[in-house]
Amino acid sequence: MLTLQNKSFINAVLGICATVTKVSKGYAVTLLDTEAEEAIVSTRIFPAHMLPEAVACAKLWAKLGNWPRLNPGSTRLVN
Repeated sequence: MLTLQNKSFINAVLGICATVTKVSKGYAVTLLDTEAEEAIVSTRIFPAHMLPEAVACAKLWAKLGNWPRLNPGSTRLVN
Protein backbone atom coordinates (compact mmCIF):
# COMPACT_ATOMS: atom_id res chain seq x y z
CA MET A 1 0.00 0.00 0.00
CA LEU A 2 1.28 3.45 -0.94
CA THR A 3 1.73 5.75 2.07
CA LEU A 4 2.64 9.40 2.46
CA GLN A 5 3.06 11.70 5.44
CA ASN A 6 3.13 15.15 3.80
CA LYS A 7 3.50 16.42 0.23
CA SER A 8 3.35 19.97 -1.14
CA PHE A 9 2.77 21.30 -4.65
CA ILE A 10 3.82 24.94 -5.01
CA ASN A 11 2.71 27.45 -7.63
CA ALA A 12 5.14 30.34 -7.06
CA VAL A 13 3.57 32.47 -9.79
CA LEU A 14 0.20 32.52 -8.01
CA GLY A 15 1.67 32.39 -4.49
CA ILE A 16 -0.21 29.24 -3.51
CA CYS A 17 0.56 25.75 -2.26
CA ALA A 18 -1.63 22.65 -2.23
CA THR A 19 -0.73 20.16 0.50
CA VAL A 20 -1.52 16.50 1.07
CA THR A 21 -1.31 15.60 4.76
CA LYS A 22 -1.85 12.25 6.50
CA VAL A 23 -4.76 12.49 8.95
CA SER A 24 -6.61 9.89 11.01
CA LYS A 25 -9.31 9.41 8.36
CA GLY A 26 -6.93 9.22 5.37
CA TYR A 27 -5.44 12.22 3.58
CA ALA A 28 -6.37 15.92 3.69
CA VAL A 29 -5.86 18.16 0.66
CA THR A 30 -5.69 21.87 1.46
CA LEU A 31 -5.03 24.91 -0.72
CA LEU A 32 -2.91 27.56 1.01
CA ASP A 33 -2.04 31.18 0.30
CA THR A 34 1.75 31.14 0.79
CA GLU A 35 1.94 34.88 1.33
CA ALA A 36 -0.79 35.04 3.97
CA GLU A 37 0.08 31.54 5.33
CA GLU A 38 -3.57 30.56 5.69
CA ALA A 39 -6.05 28.26 4.01
CA ILE A 40 -7.84 29.75 1.02
CA VAL A 41 -10.66 27.22 1.25
CA SER A 42 -11.80 24.22 3.24
CA THR A 43 -9.89 20.98 3.21
CA ARG A 44 -11.05 17.91 1.31
CA ILE A 45 -10.53 14.52 3.00
CA PHE A 46 -9.76 11.38 0.99
CA PRO A 47 -9.93 7.85 2.47
CA ALA A 48 -6.51 6.19 2.95
CA HIS A 49 -6.96 3.94 -0.10
CA MET A 50 -7.43 7.04 -2.32
CA LEU A 51 -3.92 8.52 -1.91
CA PRO A 52 -3.28 8.70 -5.69
CA GLU A 53 -6.54 10.68 -6.10
CA ALA A 54 -5.58 12.99 -3.22
CA VAL A 55 -2.20 13.72 -4.83
CA ALA A 56 -3.86 14.31 -8.23
CA CYS A 57 -6.34 16.69 -6.60
CA ALA A 58 -3.55 18.67 -4.90
CA LYS A 59 -1.62 18.94 -8.17
CA LEU A 60 -4.76 20.18 -9.93
CA TRP A 61 -5.54 22.78 -7.27
CA ALA A 62 -1.96 24.09 -7.33
CA LYS A 63 -2.06 24.34 -11.12
CA LEU A 64 -5.45 26.08 -11.31
CA GLY A 65 -4.98 28.34 -8.32
CA ASN A 66 -8.56 28.00 -7.17
CA TRP A 67 -11.05 25.57 -5.73
CA PRO A 68 -12.37 23.79 -8.82
CA ARG A 69 -15.91 22.49 -8.91
CA LEU A 70 -15.64 18.72 -8.69
CA ASN A 71 -18.02 15.83 -9.15
CA PRO A 72 -18.82 14.44 -5.67
CA GLY A 73 -16.20 11.86 -4.70
CA SER A 74 -14.09 12.57 -7.78
CA THR A 75 -11.08 14.63 -8.86
CA ARG A 76 -12.69 15.28 -12.25
CA LEU A 77 -13.83 18.79 -13.04
CA VAL A 78 -17.50 19.49 -13.63
CA ASN A 79 -18.13 21.13 -17.01
